[in-house]
Amino acid sequence: MSKEVLQKIIDGKIVAIVRGIDSGKIADLARALAEGGITCIEVTFDQSAPENTRNTLEGIANIKAALGDRVCVGAGTVMTEKQVELAYNAGAEFIISPDCYEPVIKKTLSLNMVSIPGVGESMFSITSSP
Repeated sequence: MSKEVLQKIIDGKIVAIVRGIDSGKIADLARALAEGGITCIEVTFDQSAPENTRNTLEGIANIKAALGDRVCVGAGTVMTEKQVELAYNAGAEFIISPDCYEPVIKKTLSLNMVSIPGVGESMFSITSSP
């Protein structure tokens, strides 16, 4: 599955980042995006409060229920292995994480999902010569 998902992301060229949308309204937003040609959607985990996790997971599930394979849906700002598993169980097909945290990447790959880790500036040291 991960090769197909990766190809959908490459072909689509755009991943819409959906943040702060009520899970009850997210399917309509996903329909509008798909009608406009955007078929890859990231539903972002809001890390500010644990109760926000439910809205993210319901949003992912609602998009998959409403649009099925018409769109490729994933989870963003994934920080823990538990969030990877929860997103997978909700129907996520890819994981976007803000860093290269190896346990998140390994968990994502073990579930045959696409892992798209970010790289923070702390990962590299840039120096210039005079």
